[in-house]
Amino acid sequence: MKVLMLFLVLYSYFPASVSQQDPKTNIYAEILCPGEQIQIGNRSIKFRQVISDSRCPVDDGVTCIWAGEVKVLLEVFEMNKSIGNLEFSKNASLKDFFKSAHKMEVKVMEVFPAPRLNQKIAPEEYRISFRVTETLQP
Repeated sequence: MKVLMLFLVLYSYFPASVSQQDPKTNIYAEILCPGEQIQIGNRSIKFRQVISDSRCPVDDGVTCIWAGEVKVLLEVFEMNKSIGNLEFSKNASLKDFFKSAHKMEVKVMEVFPAPRLNQKIAPEEYRISFRVTETLQP
């Protein structure tokens, strides 16, 4: 129930939207389930699946030496054609991978739910929050 409430709060905070940071930059933000995609003009990025999740559990009393990481599989489309799959880590950033004149930066902001001790997360339960920053060429 807490995870659902957290998801609803975050979903309202990161609505599927385009905002103008300045006249030359668009920011797209979305929370995606496996199989969903974010559309950026004639380009899109689909969240395929979580490949690995070694994040430290959030339970009280758990001490981790390393925070761990989560890797996701993304599929990139341009003009409705797949141009490839990417393994992507949270807090990593991809720049300029589309064949267009626009500069784009893609960042996975957060992965939900947080891991808990002795509880496996089912693949369909994962959610990722994305942010895509598109800088338009003059």
